[in-house]
Amino acid sequence: MKTKSIGNWAWIQTALERRSLSVSSLAHVLGVVPQAVRKWLKGASDPSAEHLIKLANIFTGGDLNELAARAGMNRVDELLNLNAQLRAFASPVQAPLIDQPAFIDGTAHTVIESNRLLIEAYRYREAKLQSQRMIAHLLGHPPSLLTARMWCDLARAENMLGNYAQAIEAATEAQTADRKRLTTVQLAETHGLIADILRAQGNLTESRARCDEAIRLYRHTGASPFDDNLIWVMFDLSRLADLEGRPSEALRYCEEVRERSKHKPYLDGLSLEVWQRARIHEMLGDLGQAHLLYLEARQRCRDIGYTLWEALSTWRIAEVLRKQGQLLAALDLAERTASTFAQMENHNQQATLWTVSAACWLHLGQIKRATNLYTRALAQAGVDDDVSLRQRATLGLQLGALALESAKPQPNYAALLAQALAHWATLVVHSHNIGAYISLHLAELFRLSGNAAEAHNRYAALAHRCAESGHQLEQAHGLLGAAACKRPLGQDGRADAQNALTIYNRIGCGWGQVQARNAIALTETSGTETLHQSSQPSNRAGVLLFV
Repeated sequence: MKTKSIGNWAWIQTALERRSLSVSSLAHVLGVVPQAVRKWLKGASDPSAEHLIKLANIFTGGDLNELAARAGMNRVDELLNLNAQLRAFASPVQAPLIDQPAFIDGTAHTVIESNRLLIEAYRYREAKLQSQRMIAHLLGHPPSLLTARMWCDLARAENMLGNYAQAIEAATEAQTADRKRLTTVQLAETHGLIADILRAQGNLTESRARCDEAIRLYRHTGASPFDDNLIWVMFDLSRLADLEGRPSEALRYCEEVRERSKHKPYLDGLSLEVWQRARIHEMLGDLGQAHLLYLEARQRCRDIGYTLWEALSTWRIAEVLRKQGQLLAALDLAERTASTFAQMENHNQQATLWTVSAACWLHLGQIKRATNLYTRALAQAGVDDDVSLRQRATLGLQLGALALESAKPQPNYAALLAQALAHWATLVVHSHNIGAYISLHLAELFRLSGNAAEAHNRYAALAHRCAESGHQLEQAHGLLGAAACKRPLGQDGRADAQNALTIYNRIGCGWGQVQARNAIALTETSGTETLHQSSQPSNRAGVLLFV
């Protein structure tokens, strides 16, 4: 027998459309699959009592009777039955009267649910402003756990907007709002949130410490291993291990995310796990497999309306295409994805996409375009206090300066080397990937400055380290650089160049294939400077620009 709902919930569809929200977004906030919400809309079933509270908070300001009226539940027995169910979960709030302390808790709960929906729909600025308004009201009343919750919501919104310094401040306020009343689980949640922000900023050591503390607190309280926030901490640990150059550890945490996410009623955890596996394959230089996994992650996120991670998947696809040498395709994708993040008002991620476009322009010989984008990204990194973005943009500007210097009749590479050494000598670089490319750049400057022996030692050491850690692309770059150093040392660099070409061929790096063939050609022409001709961009005046 086909079931029929007591209430008419079709109006929810109109309410969602009016707010430019999706059924998937609402389902995620409620903790159900989208099909469950669609059944309500079609009149096949009713929301549970727990979900009725959340729906009231989202759509009627916490007024349960108004929610019942909208659903056409006007008979006295239906209203009494509805309220009886609801009272088992919470006391109904009839109106969000913010000026009356008795209604503060109810109104804050309404804002919490509304914030979750806004953040799910990537309307971060609205969630930020709503949280700020609620905090201002709550500050006039005794501290409560709701105050901490609103600070957490503000921190999440600031984090998603790329405002990392403000996000850290808000998350810290959440921890200190009322420490005596803050539960251990909520304290763990704030540590996990701060860890995520610190990782995004590039402060990997402190981020890992926060992750470890969050896990310790979750385990101390006996929290479910399938808790959303705990799964997110595991995901962050996988990303940290990846950034630190520990792929085996990254894969182990990735597997934990996959196993724990199987028990969730919605699929975003599994989508993130696919994304992270793609990232690990990319960092290991397995570009073809990374591309396929990013495409899968993007489709999964698109299917469930996970817009942010759909865009993040597209960002990484652009990076893979760039590394493969498909520069025009990568450039088009990067520019379109930067516009997507601009619409989300996530200017930090938009700036990250500028560095992808800049790297493409650099290899296409459009140095001015590249440096303009790197300069804009560096300015945004200063606004967001993003260490990783700042270091990547700075390195890009140094590469641009090297390209411009190489075009001069009498290039002064020694001056560029001195500037680069002075800049990087005092800075801590946590990211394995950024550190590798800084090492490549410094080695190349030593080679161009005439110190081939020092350059060779640096290139060879990097190639060895990357071979041990399994980072194939950077290993090949190191071998290519070492081959270039052997010519002025009177040694045969053919073996290194051939080994580099083998790796470039295996992983599908078009730029590297061209450079390695050029290096081999130089060793076979007895000093003749005839380079391999290709549609791929080549280096300027023998300069290797590793990006």
